[in-house]
Amino acid sequence: MLSQYLTKPTETHLKLADQCLRYLLETKNLCLVYGASKHITGLHSQPEHLGSNHEFFGASDASYGMNNDRTSSNGWVFMLFGGPVDYKASKQITVTKSSTEAELLGLSQAASELIQWERVFAEIHLQFNQRTHLYCDNTQTIRLVNQQGQKLDTKLRHVDIHHHWLRQRDQRGDIEIKYLSTNDMPADGLTKLLPPQKHKHFVKLLNMAEEGVDPRTSVPSAAASGGNGPTDA
Repeated sequence: MLSQYLTKPTETHLKLADQCLRYLLETKNLCLVYGASKHITGLHSQPEHLGSNHEFFGASDASYGMNNDRTSSNGWVFMLFGGPVDYKASKQITVTKSSTEAELLGLSQAASELIQWERVFAEIHLQFNQRTHLYCDNTQTIRLVNQQGQKLDTKLRHVDIHHHWLRQRDQRGDIEIKYLSTNDMPADGLTKLLPPQKHKHFVKLLNMAEEGVDPRTSVPSAAASGGNGPTDA
């Protein structure tokens, strides 16, 4: 993440910044698309994970030990009515000793944000038809949270605290953590650089499309021909 090098940027960082600006220029017509729940295209290849009335969900991911100081990176995104409404990509402060520990830390942060969102929804009387799902692509992490008797083998006390906090929230019904494959994980692109084809897929998972193009069909929408197409922002 270039923001880490604002004080002492090198020539390499300046070149990467130029590359980012070129990308933004080339994708200036790329839009976030929102709509009714039946039109949600995120996780399109696994509709059983959403259900017909799942308008709001979160996804959390972590890349283990990928930074030069061997810290991990984590990211989360929350989707509402088909498009992202909140996201974060950050570098973990603590060096963890396994991918499971890294995923637990990231998942705990995402769960805290999810609870804040649910408080906002309660304030404005916005209700959903089922518990909000928080998705993760690490099966061991999910087992540690969901199953009684599962123990985390770690000497990092704060990681174990996050583990037990997540389990408590799950048992109370505040959150529901479910598995989602890496290929369908909308937070994957927040933790690492992706090759072109995977980046294109990541953009699609975020329900983004060129202006005038329906992301469900990748063809010009009714809006492009003067009709009433899906609303985008």
